Formats: sequence, structure tokens, C-alpha cells
Amino acid sequence: MAAPATDYLQLASNPKVMKMLASHSAGNEKILFSEKVDKVNRKGKAQQRVLICTTRSCYNVKAGSFKCKRRITLAKLHSITINAAVSKFVMHVIDDYDYYFQTPKCQEIVRIVTEAVQTSESRVLPVENTDVTDLNKLVITKQQARTQGVHRSPAPAGAASPSAAPAGGAAADGGAGVAAGAPASAASAPAAAAAPP
Repeated sequence: MAAPATDYLQLASNPKVMKMLASHSAGNEKILFSEKVDKVNRKGKAQQRVLICTTRSCYNVKAGSFKCKRRITLAKLHSITINAAVSKFVMHVIDDYDYYFQTPKCQEIVRIVTEAVQTSESRVLPVENTDVTDLNKLVITKQQARTQGVHRSPAPAGAASPSAAPAGGAAADGGAGVAAGAPASAASAPAAAAAPP
């Protein structure tokens, strides 16, 4: 079977990558997308990575060695926040820390991932569009996840795509407020501060 056109790095025919997928008991996964992207760390620094999206998971892989840094199954994806104007998006993960990426192909990735979630999980993955340019403000870091904990539940199967927020927080307001999966510190601001003037 020919690789999809969105497998830009042609990794479906790369023995090293297929071995890596098999090591995660993922040999039955089909690659839907591959491309070099910038992963943005908590200090705002860009680190070049290869993002591989399959029919079951998303992989953050080191360029060159194709060593897997993290695998996020589609079942563990909570939501996505995207600012297409600045080519940035965040994958929010159920009960875990988030991943922040920058790439001109951000809209294509979001489309592919949401379609894969719909197909494999029979649920709608919430997507939040935001005007925030520094998406680190909306990211739960690994350190925050360890010290504060993360409590998120996936949208129920067949549900619409709401502007979700962490438990105990207000819903996002279309990009100006706390986006889906924003850190607890942002979501727990006093209600009066979130109210319109």
C-alpha cells in the first residue's frame, strides 16, 4: 500500500522507524503524517523533532536517530489548542503534561489527528482556536503535572467539540480566556476576575 501524501518524510518505508513503532507494540499502526516540526519547551526554546501521527498514536521523535521521546495514544488526547496565524498548537493530554509545537503545517496536523480520533475512538476531539501568541501560557508542563496533578476527562463518544476546561475551571471563551487544558493556576483564577466588565 502506498504511503499517504502527508507522510512527508516517507517514514512508512524507513526500517528504523518501523522498528521503533514495533517496539511500542505498534506494528499494526499506519503512518498518516510525518514531518519535521519545532517542539517548544517550557522556556520557549524550539527543539527540532519529527512528529509522526498514526492511526493510533502521535510520536515525538528525535530527528536523525528516530529515537522516540514520547508516544501519546489517541485515546489519551484530551483536546488541541491552535493559533494558525502563528503556526502553533498544543496537544493537551488526559491526566498528563502537554506538548507544544510550531509548524506551518499545524492546521493539517490538527485535521489529521481529529479525523484519526473520530475513526479510532468514535469521539470528537475538542479543538480550541485562540488568539494567544505565546501558547506556553496555556500549557501544563511536565513539572506542573508532577507537582499539581492533572485531572481531565475525554469528551464522550459522539459529543460536539466544546471549549473544554480543566475540572474546577471556567470554560474557555473562544480564545481570549483559558483554553482547553490550560494550567490549573490559570483556570483557578477568582470568578470575579473572569466576569465581563
